[in-house]
Amino acid sequence: MADPDARLSVKARGEAARLASLGHVPLDNRHGLIAGEQVTTADDTADVDAAAQRVDDLGGTSASP
Repeated sequence: MADPDARLSVKARGEAARLASLGHVPLDNRHGLIAGEQVTTADDTADVDAAAQRVDDLGGTSASP
């Protein structure tokens, strides 16, 4: 059974599109520990939107509107 929120996603050129959600797991640079996690729908701006939200959550500033 497929997830009703999944969308077609292509990871690389020449690959077939498949139903997917995107998982974002930022790591701590020094120790390699997981600093958070987020699952988003697969679309054109999911990676950028997740990164901007993570920066905002950490109290920084992001370039996204």
